[in-house]
Amino acid sequence: MEKTRKLWKKCFQISCITIVISIIGLIVYYVLNKNGIKPKCFGELFAALLFVAVQYTITSRLILSDDKKLKKDYIRRKDERNINIQEKAAKTTFYFFGLSFCFAALIFNFINETIANLLFVCILALTGVYSAFILYYRKKI
Repeated sequence: MEKTRKLWKKCFQISCITIVISIIGLIVYYVLNKNGIKPKCFGELFAALLFVAVQYTITSRLILSDDKKLKKDYIRRKDERNINIQEKAAKTTFYFFGLSFCFAALIFNFINETIANLLFVCILALTGVYSAFILYYRKKI
C-alpha cells in the first residue's frame, strides 16, 4: 500500500508542476495575443492541460487525505479482475478507434483528400505505437 501512497504523492507533485507550467503558458499566450501575435491552439492547449492538472491535483489530494480511499484505490489497482477489465476495455477501445479512423478515412477520401491522408497517418501511427508496445511487453514478460 506504500507504493500506492508514493504513486499518488508523485502524481500530486507532477500535477502541481503542470499547473504552474500551464499558468505560465496561458500568461505567455495572453501577452502574445495582446501584442498582435495569435498562436494557433496555444491557449486552448494550456487551458486543457490546466483543467486536467487541477482535476488530478484534487483527486490525489482527496485520496492521500483519507486512508480508506487510499486502501480502496490500492485494491482497485491490484485486483486481478479489475486489471482484466481494464485490459479488455483498452483493447476494445483500440480496435474501435482503429476501425473508426479507417471508415472516416474512406469517407473523407471522397470529400477532402488532405483529411483522409491525415487519418491514414493517424492509423499508421496508432498501429506503430501498438506494435512497439506489443514488442516491449513480449520482451518484458
